[in-house]
Amino acid sequence: MILIIGMTIVSQAQVYVQGKNVVPFSTIANSTLLNPTNRLNMDVAYSRQAQVNAANYYKNTNEMVGEFWWVDGMLVQIVSRRITATYPKDNLEHVRYATTPSVNSIIGGPAPDRTVQNDHFSEIKSVNNYEVLVHYLRTRSNIKYFEMQDNQDKYKVFGTVYTNDHHKAHNLINTILNSISFK
Repeated sequence: MILIIGMTIVSQAQVYVQGKNVVPFSTIANSTLLNPTNRLNMDVAYSRQAQVNAANYYKNTNEMVGEFWWVDGMLVQIVSRRITATYPKDNLEHVRYATTPSVNSIIGGPAPDRTVQNDHFSEIKSVNNYEVLVHYLRTRSNIKYFEMQDNQDKYKVFGTVYTNDHHKAHNLINTILNSISFK
């Protein structure tokens, strides 16, 4: 009995992919930067949050979703999913609009803070013929987001970069996006 409990604890400490309907990134895409052999297990990824001042983002490893890498002093999170009826292809214009700070005032939140709105960055672009949305607050957050969908409506990838340097994060996001090719 003790051996079984010990093996369960050790196996849980080595989890690399978590989340509902999340598939390993390497099963849907290739990337020279996001190599499965360099992927962090959840315990290491959880401990790296503190290094980029995101220690309170996840309360424990069970809350963490996707896969994680440590790249150039930044924590990279990738959540990969197949496009299905449950997880349909996103209209990136709608997602872009929903992520703007001014939307909060429309849906009953406080009046928009123009300094926050001016700090917001978002763009929709095509990278390697894939549709991409990049959005984040430049200086008011250490979390930067991107979403990429393949052209065959089979897969989508959500990415998050945790860092204190938004210029460095923006460059890393572009590097990651350019390194991805869907299978």
